[in-house]
Amino acid sequence: MTLTQEQLDQATTKIESHLKDIGILNQFSLKNIVESQENELIRIFVYEIANPTFSTLIHIQYDFSREDNQQNSSPSFSWMDYKKITE
Repeated sequence: MTLTQEQLDQATTKIESHLKDIGILNQFSLKNIVESQENELIRIFVYEIANPTFSTLIHIQYDFSREDNQQNSSPSFSWMDYKKITE
C-alpha cells in the first residue's frame, strides 16, 4: 500500500513529539523510513541520536492501520448527548 506524504509527515511529527517528551530534544535526526516486510502498513523510522560523546541509531515501528483505527474511533455522540441520556 502506498502511503501519502501527509500520513508520513503526521507519523514523523508524532514520533518526534514522543522523543521530545522523553527528553531527547534537538539531538535526533531522521535518517530513513523503511517498509516492514511482514506488513505493508508498518513503517520503521530510523533516527540517529547524537551528541558530542556518542551516536546511536534507534528504530521506531509505526503501524499506520492501528493509528488510523484509533483516530477514527471517536464517539458517535457528544458528551452533552450522553448527559441527556443519563438524566
